[in-house]
Amino acid sequence: MTDPAPLVCLLPEAELAARREQVVSALYRSAREVREFPDGYGLAFPGEAEWLARLSEFVAFERA
Repeated sequence: MTDPAPLVCLLPEAELAARREQVVSALYRSAREVREFPDGYGLAFPGEAEWLARLSEFVAFERA
């Protein structure tokens, strides 16, 4: 197994704060369940297609 890629954010601090407020905070507030694990957190969201699209967009943006 290979080591995971390091986390790097290239957004300027002001843009990162705005992104966090607009997207990340909204996602976390909308989670139906949050579980803490030894290596992170698990979040459960509604199963509707709208949520699949929102979460996919979030993951794609974060990976970029």
